[in-house]
Amino acid sequence: MTGRAAVSRQARASQARPGEAARIVAEAASLLGGDMARAALWFRHHPLAGFGGATAEGLVAAGHAEAVLAYLRKLRDGVSA
Repeated sequence: MTGRAAVSRQARASQARPGEAARIVAEAASLLGGDMARAALWFRHHPLAGFGGATAEGLVAAGHAEAVLAYLRKLRDGVSA
């Protein structure tokens, strides 16, 4: 599968879970001073430590939204993720 096809599949999968994606972006924005644009960029492009380089978007697409929320809670609580 090409990189473009994988990205397209990921985007479709996270669009199928818009509530989870919105919840995660909102939580990330709260950690970024309320900046929703930065949070959306983080969601789509920032590889998460401890998840093999997967992005939050990829994890949500794979059904792991709760793991991303737990990651964000650790960051909020000052625990190194």
